Amino acid sequence: MAEDASLKTLNEKLFQKTQLRTSLVELRDDFQSLVNEKNAEIAALDTLISELQTAIGAVHPAPTLASVAPTYFSRGSGNTAITLTGTGFVSGSTQVYVNGVAVSTTYTSSTVVSATVGSANLTGTGTVLVFVRTGTPGGGSSNTLSIPVINGAPTINTLTPNTISAGAPATQISVTGTNLYNNSTVYINGVPATTTLSGSNLLATIPASALGVPGYVSVYVVSPTPGGGQSEQLLFTVT
Repeated sequence: MAEDASLKTLNEKLFQKTQLRTSLVELRDDFQSLVNEKNAEIAALDTLISELQTAIGAVHPAPTLASVAPTYFSRGSGNTAITLTGTGFVSGSTQVYVNGVAVSTTYTSSTVVSATVGSANLTGTGTVLVFVRTGTPGGGSSNTLSIPVINGAPTINTLTPNTISAGAPATQISVTGTNLYNNSTVYINGVPATTTLSGSNLLATIPASALGVPGYVSVYVVSPTPGGGQSEQLLFTVT
């Protein structure tokens, strides 16, 4: 009888341990399924994060302009190269606009682009407006910079004629040089004369009163602001 009781006890313990093992295996399998499920969710999130990072990297930044060189143009200049510095420039996408018109743009870096301002924009005093625009995705237009167009300082090279005999009547002269404009004025002995632009030369008249005796007549040119200034002096000879 004692042996039967002991065997019964052992069988009960075996049953209990077997049941416990079964429960633990089931619990382990449940946890493994949960781990597999969460691993799958993590992998999906990793894929989504990667896709979002790629998409964010492809969005163009909004460009800004900080400065432009040169800082001014001389009136009447030919085609003039400009260099723009700023941020957010994108190769193949950022475009320079001059007075609202898109122009050929050279990309140097994300902070430097260059372009050319056509001579047609520089025929008179005023301002040239420049900005850049970057295409989508993202991108957009930058702030606008204003570049002044000013009169250049005049120079004079020759007077035609440059000599005359004393006692001659009032004589028209042609003044050649640079930065001579339709609002430049020829001065005769310090007195402003009626001045006309003819081609690239200025025409003015030396009055007879300045030609009465042998000597010299002072001739120079003044161009108005913005910019402008007074040229050097040439001497017209009265023999």
